[in-house]
Amino acid sequence: MKDNQRFTGHFGKEYDKFYEAVPWHDDFQSSLPKAFDSKAPLRLIEGGFGTGLSTEQILSGTNATILAIDSEPQMLKKASNYLGKDLSKRVTFVIGDLFAELKKLPKNSYDGFFSGYVIHNMPNTLRKKLFKEIARVLKPGAVYANADKIAFDNPKKQNEELAKQLVRLDIFINKHKDTDFYLGWVKHYLRDEEEDLIFREKEQVQLLKDNEFTNIKCTFREALECVYTARKK
Repeated sequence: MKDNQRFTGHFGKEYDKFYEAVPWHDDFQSSLPKAFDSKAPLRLIEGGFGTGLSTEQILSGTNATILAIDSEPQMLKKASNYLGKDLSKRVTFVIGDLFAELKKLPKNSYDGFFSGYVIHNMPNTLRKKLFKEIARVLKPGAVYANADKIAFDNPKKQNEELAKQLVRLDIFINKHKDTDFYLGWVKHYLRDEEEDLIFREKEQVQLLKDNEFTNIKCTFREALECVYTARKK
């Protein structure tokens, strides 16, 4: 399975269970819309709409329309059902590779980009290319907001928090009796730690600086979950 297609089959169908292993998930997600103007009409891009949770947070907290891109076809039904007819009217769903879809968009054409639990799944070589495209399609003054699994720069701290999170995954066995889902998430977390994939804070900051973003801030941090925001020059 390719790293940017990690939620196929049973893993993707049962993805909603994952949030139970992250007790602060609601606070994590609800911090996303705070990066955007709640009243101005905005045209936003979402990188990876998944089950629609991040999409719903932005739609409910802003006056935005969204171009939502995801590589997994089975997530379209999940997101549509979660959002319902009214909110879905403000979303254009696209099934495709995020990098490839961004390349199709005009320069300086969107007011912001947001994403949840997506960018860390991409190899670091692809992330460099991705951020160039994000910067290209965003207008000057546009907002970037990423709610993701972002590793601590301190390896000891990262290992401590990773060990705690692996214990939290026990809920998939103890409550749901789903050994396959449990093992899938253990493998996922361990894969995320490998050097070609691990997404550290310093990389997130540097990618933003290299692509002319300013006002770079970590606005939320709990264990492995982190939200970074920035503004395009």
